[in-house]
Amino acid sequence: MQHGSQPAGPAYQPAPSMAPSSSTHLQQDLTHLNHSRPNFEHRCRTSALETHPSQCISFFCDWLNEDDTLCAFQGSLDDLGKHLTSSHLSGAQNALGRCRWQGCLKENDMRRDSVWRHVRETHLNLKRGT
Repeated sequence: MQHGSQPAGPAYQPAPSMAPSSSTHLQQDLTHLNHSRPNFEHRCRTSALETHPSQCISFFCDWLNEDDTLCAFQGSLDDLGKHLTSSHLSGAQNALGRCRWQGCLKENDMRRDSVWRHVRETHLNLKRGT
């Protein structure tokens, strides 16, 4: 090209792959987690999300306190589980109670030791073993 002349057109760029990568699917699947809080965030790179999603995400506790205010806790999945069982669930493992997660439609009593599994599967949309 001569000095001062215009290029013939835009530079060649290969077309993006039409098949999304598994990391794209994972990011899309994870964006709905804990959607009731606007500042949901990923703390790890996509490659880490693929292998250990529970360690890479910051979760909010959407448990309603006795005065119907939302709990202010935020942390990893493991920390959320510890927080939930120590701060919101009391009594024996087989004591009955109800889920007070914001928006929960389950009205049946459940065992205290089942509430964390219910929260993980129903409210955080995590499958067992995640």
